[in-house]
Amino acid sequence: MLYKQLIEKLIKEYPLNIDTEARIECHIPTSVSSEFITNKEQGDWAEKLIFSVINDNLEKFCAVKYGKNDNISAGDKGFKKFYLDYIYELNTIGKRPDILIFKKKDYKDGIELNDELIGKAICAIEIRSSSFLVNKYEDYMNKRSKDALDKIKILRNKIFNSDILSDLLCKKNKIIYDYLSDATDESYGSMSF
Repeated sequence: MLYKQLIEKLIKEYPLNIDTEARIECHIPTSVSSEFITNKEQGDWAEKLIFSVINDNLEKFCAVKYGKNDNISAGDKGFKKFYLDYIYELNTIGKRPDILIFKKKDYKDGIELNDELIGKAICAIEIRSSSFLVNKYEDYMNKRSKDALDKIKILRNKIFNSDILSDLLCKKNKIIYDYLSDATDESYGSMSF
């Protein structure tokens, strides 16, 4: 079964409706921002790093570049054709992952060009590295930490506002009792039992 056929089968079995007829409408960019260039460079660096780590360290597996990795940007000669070809590809087969992982015993030169043999890949990796994603991840982790701290404070207040619960904790584990009663927002993050 071809990769595309497998995806179509999975979509049909999925309980929610996925619009397989959705198409990307295109407006061809005419210029590129410095932020875009920076994010692209970071992504290229991360992709090369993952590619090298796999190929230099795994005896039984190999990484093969699969997704588009052309070094062409809006404003460059030939960009319009490149961009239109890319939109066509997205609308016909979807986004190709950056790297495919094969067992070395299954790999043959050019396997990534053969739709029937691509199915031998055991893993597909899409790599993203950008300042935007780093900031988004940092915001997520900060919110997650704040939410956890808020829950800890609620739990702590329930314990210490109840004579029964605080006495029970004190009798069960005096170390935890003392730690929680003296804890500050900063010390919660370093708790280790």
